[in-house]
Amino acid sequence: MLSANWGMQIAGMAFQTCSISDEKYFLNKTHSAIIYKNTAYILTEIPFSLRYLFKSIISNSLKWNKEAANAENKYVFNCMNTDKICIFTDNGKMHSIKVADIPLVRFRDKGTPADNLSNYDSAQERMLYVAPLASVKENTLLFVTAASMCKLVSGAEFDVAKRTIVSTKLAEEDSLIFVGSADEMEQVVFQSEGGYFLRFQKQDISAMKKTSIGVRGMKLAEGDKLDHAYLLESRQEYTITYHDKPYVLNRIKLSKRDSKGIKPRI
Repeated sequence: MLSANWGMQIAGMAFQTCSISDEKYFLNKTHSAIIYKNTAYILTEIPFSLRYLFKSIISNSLKWNKEAANAENKYVFNCMNTDKICIFTDNGKMHSIKVADIPLVRFRDKGTPADNLSNYDSAQERMLYVAPLASVKENTLLFVTAASMCKLVSGAEFDVAKRTIVSTKLAEEDSLIFVGSADEMEQVVFQSEGGYFLRFQKQDISAMKKTSIGVRGMKLAEGDKLDHAYLLESRQEYTITYHDKPYVLNRIKLSKRDSKGIKPRI
């Protein structure tokens, strides 16, 4: 348990898919809060853009705005004031930001763009996963690309001094669609743009180095590519909205990796 003086709490990102000019973006406000001494740090994604803002606030402000913060966030995690924040993006890079570099402002102030605090470029890339280095290096991360290449990588490989590194090898014209902590999950579901789903055991995915390209997770039809990837814990039910109707991912027939997906009859 971290002490009050040295503990930090980060509330992670909650996303909503919206359509603008026929392109999908993750748009709704996100706040990531870190408590450091009497300070909390916030990560915000601006609606109708892909820019992320970092800011620090007095921790009492987070307490007074706890309900709003919880409503606008997907997860909460802890880190130290000497830690770094790791940003994994769709173009296969990992950027890091020193927590101590995030400026102090008020809770509702905009904060500082992630572009100004790191090598992250909101015009060229999109954040997929954000976590403190202390958490990353103790976990195994799942990487999934649009071409259905996947692999498990030890988080210890991302404990580096550089501000920006290549987080995974990508084939030409391929991109990441998912990065996430996989240690406590047991199954994986891939969803393609063509509406095909494949569920299989996480253990079917090989553990590899970050410099490897991975193994094929799902056989795709010509012109199709992956749109989403999900990690499941078998004892918990996971429901998504598909064609405006609820669809339970755990009820998809369990198959083997590198199989063809099935198309739901909805």
